[in-house]
Amino acid sequence: MLLVKFDNNGEMEKMRRSHVICSFASLVLPLVAVAAHALTLSPSSLTLVAGGSGTISLSSVSGTASLVGNSAPLVASATLTSNRITVKALAAGTTKLTVKNGKETKTATVTVTLPMTVAPPSLLLTVGQSATLTIRNPTGAAQVSNSNATVARATLAGTVVTVTGRVAGSANLVISDSKTKVTVQVTVTSVASSGEIHPGRLLASNCFQCHGTNGSSGGFDQLQGDSGADLLEKLRKFASGDGDSIMAAHALGYTDAQLQLIADFLSKQ
Repeated sequence: MLLVKFDNNGEMEKMRRSHVICSFASLVLPLVAVAAHALTLSPSSLTLVAGGSGTISLSSVSGTASLVGNSAPLVASATLTSNRITVKALAAGTTKLTVKNGKETKTATVTVTLPMTVAPPSLLLTVGQSATLTIRNPTGAAQVSNSNATVARATLAGTVVTVTGRVAGSANLVISDSKTKVTVQVTVTSVASSGEIHPGRLLASNCFQCHGTNGSSGGFDQLQGDSGADLLEKLRKFASGDGDSIMAAHALGYTDAQLQLIADFLSKQ
């Protein structure tokens, strides 16, 4: 018979604690190993502008991963190759991409936004004349850079850029947000002197048959006295096909730069 003698209860307590620690470790270590090798999608959320593309990388892949779901394929297309998902943004909206790896399933969210736009696409001003550009759908804060501040001054307030012609010449305004850049060409012409013919007069002569010479009224609305900005807004509305069908038929034949000249001429009568 083998007799084991303990000096006191302290040794037995140490043995009991050691057994508990070993049992706990046998449970925790496998869980840590599983967590360390869990399938990961990076990034798990992706924001793109319509027409753009991006990638989502897979890591800790065990075996072969498959792209098993795309909740809104009209929003974005997705293909999985070599543990990398290539995403192409198609239309504004949100879709969820689901990847399966053995028993694991992970999901990434893709959000598609509309690209920033600027209207009008160009400006034609005379010296001293001002006009505005409207920024739509910016991602984050918009910024403006000016290639020639001597020709035109541009100031940004929120989503509106106010442009003022300073001297004859041209300048390019680059309006950007965090994802898009739009270039607007600004052309500034000299102010017509008393002996010069305004470049918009010939274009505006088409208006005289209904609105009188120089817009002085000819049975229809008088145009004299209206501001250039108000006239231009109306002309652009007609040119888009919105509103009076007769006016739309006339305005559709002009470019935006020509509409600006017509509005500027009539506002000075």
